[in-house]
This record gives sequence, C-alpha cells and structure tokens, in this order.
Amino acid sequence: MIVGVLLLLVGVPVGLFTARLQDDLGKEEPRFTARYSTVMTDGSFVLPTTVALSSVEGVTNPCDEGWKWARQQGAVDIGTSRIDVEAVPAKDRTVAIRNIRTEIVGTPRPPEKGTVVTCRAQGEGTAVDVGLDLDGPTHSALKGTVNGVSYLPYFDDRFHFLENQQPELFKVTAMAAEQSYDYVIKVEGSVDGKDRTWTLKDGDKPFRISGVRKGHANHLVFAGIWTTEYTDEALLRPARCTDKCQDQDGKLLPVPPAAAAAPSAVPAVPKRPDAAAPPLTVIQRDAESVAIAWAVTRSSVDISRDKGRIDALPRTKPYVTGQLYARQLATREANKDYEPDNPVEAWARELYPRKAWTQVRSVRVRMDTTRSGPKALLTDPSVDLEVEVWFDWLADDGWKADADPADLKYSVSITLERQPDGTYLVSGCEESGCTF
Repeated sequence: MIVGVLLLLVGVPVGLFTARLQDDLGKEEPRFTARYSTVMTDGSFVLPTTVALSSVEGVTNPCDEGWKWARQQGAVDIGTSRIDVEAVPAKDRTVAIRNIRTEIVGTPRPPEKGTVVTCRAQGEGTAVDVGLDLDGPTHSALKGTVNGVSYLPYFDDRFHFLENQQPELFKVTAMAAEQSYDYVIKVEGSVDGKDRTWTLKDGDKPFRISGVRKGHANHLVFAGIWTTEYTDEALLRPARCTDKCQDQDGKLLPVPPAAAAAPSAVPAVPKRPDAAAPPLTVIQRDAESVAIAWAVTRSSVDISRDKGRIDALPRTKPYVTGQLYARQLATREANKDYEPDNPVEAWARELYPRKAWTQVRSVRVRMDTTRSGPKALLTDPSVDLEVEVWFDWLADDGWKADADPADLKYSVSITLERQPDGTYLVSGCEESGCTF
C-alpha cells in the first residue's frame, strides 16, 4: 500500500510499472562463455613434474581434443594459450561489444617448472582473431594477424554489434613471456544501451598460462611421432607481428611505434659461457635424456681453452661406459700433438684467431628403428638412437660463422645400455660420428 502511494506521487501508475518490470525480466539475456580451444594445431605446455619420454610414448596423440590428456595431468600452456570465446546474442535486443580484456587474479609467478611438451603442426597454424598480452601495460584486445598478434587495438574506439540470434566465435590468443598468470576474461559492452560486463572463467576457475623460461632445455615433441629435443626456450615466446602484418583477409595493417620497440628474445652480442658445458637436467634412467647430455657436452667447444672437440672428451665421462671411454681416450692420446689444419673455408680460418666457441642450438633424438626394429622401446636393455646436433660458432665481438648449414650440423647413431642400477650410458656409436 505504501509503495503504491509513493508511485502514484511520482505520477507512475502501479499497473503500468508492474507490466514494464515483468516485460524486462522476461527478455532473453545474451550469453558469453569461454573455454580452452579444442582445435589446436601447435603450441607448448608444461607438465608439473619431470617426465621422461618413455613414460608418455604410449599416449597416441597428446595434442588431440585441445590437449585434453595434458590438462588432465595438470598441464599449463606456455607462452600462448588459445581460448574460444562464444557470444550468443539475445532475441530482439541490441548487444554491442566495445572491449575484450584480461584481469589478472592473484600475484604473477615465475615461469612454471616441469617438463615441456610441444605439439608441432603438420600444416597451417591456427588463425587468431584477438590477442591478449598479459605482460603488456594494457590487457585489452589486440588485432590478430596471419603471422602473430599485432600491436594494434582490436576495437579501436568502435563497437562490435552481435547480429540477432547469430552466435559468434572469437578465437582469442592469450600471451605471456615474462611471468605466469591466473586470469579471467572480461567482455565489456552494452545491452539495449545499458553498460554490461561479463566475466568469463575456465568453468569455476581462472584460466592459467606460464611464462617462458630462459636458456635451453629438453622438450618432448609430438609431430605424428614422439621425439626429444634440446632447444632454446626463447622459441616458445609468443609470436608478435612487427612488420608487414596482414589480417585474416590479407589486408596490410599499419605498424605502430610500439612494435619497433618490442624487446628481442636474443641478445645482440653473445656472451662467452663461463662453464665448459651448459647446465643440463639429466634423467639418468631415460636413454634419450642421457643421449642429449652426451651430445651437448661433446659439442660444447671453446677455442680459448680447447684445441677442438677432442678436448671435450673428459667432460663426457659421466654419460658413457668405461669401455667406450677407454677406447676414445686412447684415440685422444694418440692425437694429443695434433695441430689445427688450414681449412679452406674463410669462416673456419677465423675460429682460432677469434678464440671462438660453439653454441649448441638444438639436439634432436629419436629411436633408430632401422637398427632396433619398429617394436623397440626406450626402456629396453639396449636402446639404439639417432642423434642430430645443430650448432653455431660465435665470438666475443658478435662475430658468427657464415657457414654452410651442413657444416653446422652432424648426425650420429649411438647405442645405450641399461646399467644394473637402471640408469643408461652410451656404450657405442658409429666410428665416424664418435671420432674426437
């Protein structure tokens, strides 16, 4: 009764007000949902524990169904995370979106520890509509391009209107290089002219993404078959377009000044390593992990202290059997008085004057099924592997060997034997590949 009196005092009939209120409540509401994409062709995630390839090689395809298997193991995307944001408009209502952004939940963390698994696409990459940079000063939507996320705002003071009863899908790529984040996605817009904000989560939890660690590490790689690779973590940094950026329709986009100032993941002048070999995480009971440690160590040469690869031999002792080490040591002793020859290539003649050193770019290890057969396992007493090594020659002043790629790569077939304590050691290799 009192309410009725008040409404009448302001000139609004009670019956008319009730009808309008019921009409507003009866209208459909637009719906927004977000989830990790179930159609991803490439990318990387980190498992929360140290995992050997032998323990996951039974997983037929870890990259299927949006990495469903990986997420069940508690995996977190590294560098980039693909998320589908679906917008379902309401009937006979005007729904406009003016921004999509992220909001960080909690405190950022260092890049996650664990085992990196990389899914390598066999074909075209995944198209990107919207990019969200969690490291950046603003977390608003950026335009996606065919070759990475641009530095241009996606909405740029304009609204995106949803067509009546026509659901839309935004392919969003969240990016993080420096730190790890928990975050939610905010969709800001309006319904019939009234401001709205929708908060989107991964079910009832925030989305998660890991930053990119520095240095090299072992990655488990799936590209139809499993391999183990030692590679630079910087390769996992988000792809940003800084030049000749094209949108999904092939239109050339302008490049803002921020793109030119984008930080480089690789230092301009290389730094001579302090240690004779880079730090390595070795799983002694994993044949491929031991093989990578052996390959990286024997390929790490510094002319300021080594004559050549022959002087790296003592550093490989933890990874080889006593019998193999003795044979190689005898070869080293027989050649201890050798002097460098006069190579034909101009770059090779620079190595000793510049006191250059090698930097192992990557190592790829896979089962050598031509020797062991298609049914061989990484847990067999004897494991045959094929090892490929890529490296560069560098110097303090920024010099880098301008060599034929074939001169900066070698391959070797090796055998590892399981020891009584369950660990593996290199027991043999083809003579040409094992010559120091």
